[in-house]
Amino acid sequence: MKKKFNEEDVKATYRTLNHEQETEIRIFPQNYPKSIFVNTEKEFIETCRKYNGKTNIYVGVNEREKGGTRDEDVKNIGVFLLDIDIETPRTNQGKKKPASQEELKQAEKVTDRIMKYVKDKGYKEPLKTMSGNGYHLWFCIPKIQVTQENRKEVRRKLRAVEKFFQTFNEDNIKIDTVSNPSRVTKVPGTLSVKGKPTPKRPHRLSKWINEPKRREDPKMKQTILSIQPSKIELETKNTLQKPGIKFEEQDLNAPCLATILKDPHPTHKQRVILGKCLSHHLPPKKAFKYIEKYNEWKNFDPKKTQIQVNSFYKNKKPKYSLPPTQAFIETGTWPGKHECDLKHYKI
Repeated sequence: MKKKFNEEDVKATYRTLNHEQETEIRIFPQNYPKSIFVNTEKEFIETCRKYNGKTNIYVGVNEREKGGTRDEDVKNIGVFLLDIDIETPRTNQGKKKPASQEELKQAEKVTDRIMKYVKDKGYKEPLKTMSGNGYHLWFCIPKIQVTQENRKEVRRKLRAVEKFFQTFNEDNIKIDTVSNPSRVTKVPGTLSVKGKPTPKRPHRLSKWINEPKRREDPKMKQTILSIQPSKIELETKNTLQKPGIKFEEQDLNAPCLATILKDPHPTHKQRVILGKCLSHHLPPKKAFKYIEKYNEWKNFDPKKTQIQVNSFYKNKKPKYSLPPTQAFIETGTWPGKHECDLKHYKI
C-alpha cells in the first residue's frame, strides 16, 4: 500500500520555512478557504495529519503578523518560490484533472533546466519538491524585512524576477504567478487530492526531491534587492507614450536576449520571443545575421531560422528605429525588464 502521509517531509517543511512565531496552514473544505494558525512543529504536523487526504493542504511561505493572511500582513520574505505548473486537461465542469506521469516528466525537465541555469550563474541550488501535479523550487534567502514603506517595491522586485523565470515556459508547462508575498504552497508530505483520480491520473503524495535543508543564498537576495522596477516602469511608460510606437505584451515582458542566444537548448517559445523582439528593431536580414553570429544553440538550423525570422515581417511594416533601440543595444536594458549583458553583443 502506498504511503499517504510522510511525517518527515512535513517536519522538514516546517523547519525549512524557519518562521519565528506563527505559521498559517490553509485548507479548502467545500472549496472555501480556511486558515489555521500554529506555533510549534508538533502543531504543524498534527494539523497536516488531521486534514491529509480530505483536502489539499497549503502553508504560507513567508511569515505573517499574528492571524494575518494578506500581503499587507507579511513581515519578511525568507523564501522565493517558483511553481512549475502543468496545463492538464479539464473536465466538462472546467476543473483540472490530475497530471499524468508523462506530463510530470515534462514539468521536471523544465524544472531541472531552471536549476541548472541558476547553478551555472553562481547561485545556490534551490530546494525541489514534487507537488503531486507539478514541481516547486524553493529559493531560501536571508530574510528581507517588509514594512509598509517598502511593501509595494518588494513585491515589484519579486514580480520582475518571476517574469524572467517565466521565459522558461513551454506549451503546457507554465511558471505560475507566485510573487505575491502572502503566497501559499502545497505542504510536501501531504496527499494532493486535486481533481478526480484515475489509474493514469492518480492522486499523489507530494514530496521533497533533494535534501530539504535550508540553504540561504545571499547572492539571490542581493539580485532581488538590486532590481529597480520603478525605474523600469517609468522608462516603459515614457516609451509607450511616444507616437507611432506599438509594443505587444510579450515584448514588454521579453527576457534578456543574450540569455536566449547563449542557452544551448532554447524552447520554441523563447525563440519566438527573440524573433518578435528583433523584428521591432531590425530589418529581417540584419535580425537573422544577429542570431546567426551570436547564438550558441546546439541544434541551430540556418535555413529554418531564416524562415522563422521572415515570418515575423509578413503583413506588417516594422518600426526599425524605435527610440529604445540604441539604448537597449548600448546598455542592455530592455523596456519593462532587467539589466542584462547584451551590451557585449554589439550589432
